[in-house]
Amino acid sequence: MPTIRDRQTAWSILTSAADDATAARTKTDQQIEKISTSDMYAPDYKTKMIKQQRDGLEQATKALLDQAANARDTLLEAARELDAPAGDATAQLLAETRAQRAWSRIKPQLDAGTHWSTLLDQAVAARDGGTLAAMRDELAAYLQASGGADASVDREQLRRALDVATFKALGDDNGPGTAARLRLHVDARYPLAETTISQASGGRNLNGAVAVAYARQEAEAIEAQLGGQAAGSDAD
Repeated sequence: MPTIRDRQTAWSILTSAADDATAARTKTDQQIEKISTSDMYAPDYKTKMIKQQRDGLEQATKALLDQAANARDTLLEAARELDAPAGDATAQLLAETRAQRAWSRIKPQLDAGTHWSTLLDQAVAARDGGTLAAMRDELAAYLQASGGADASVDREQLRRALDVATFKALGDDNGPGTAARLRLHVDARYPLAETTISQASGGRNLNGAVAVAYARQEAEAIEAQLGGQAAGSDAD
């Protein structure tokens, strides 16, 4: 299992990856401009030096993407471990039993027409970890089987809503609340890192700029749902 230090390092890498890529591209562009406008070098040598700058940028952005992907994997692995019931087999069985009982309370309300988001809000207000665990385990399959308006709800969006609720209810509990926070950080920061690194490594274009702008908006929206808490500098 990743240690707290591993989580902190991975968190920081994802937080800074997009800015690091932009900085690398800006520095390279400045060096190329300086070489291109200099009277000190012959044209052939300028071409060679510019190629070296571009090759260096390619290597740097590839390293940044590898680091971001490793950071993503570290945080998701930590989240999976933190989601697992703590304690011995008896404690784990007790947690599963509580979740089953919670679902037995939730399902009749859903059957009666109460919207799942209402139940989610109630669970957050009550800091009801058992209900949230049951909804994480059962809700997606229930909605798909129900044939109702939410039968085609996007599973990633649903999972994200459940993670937001779980973190709001439980906070950094070194359990499901922290697991939710780590996943949300990946949701916010990895797509932004990936699109920004791609734009920095190649020729800048409108499609790439739009992709970066969209990823940044998504990151800000996710973090705003948590009052900025998901944008913190650590994950301990």
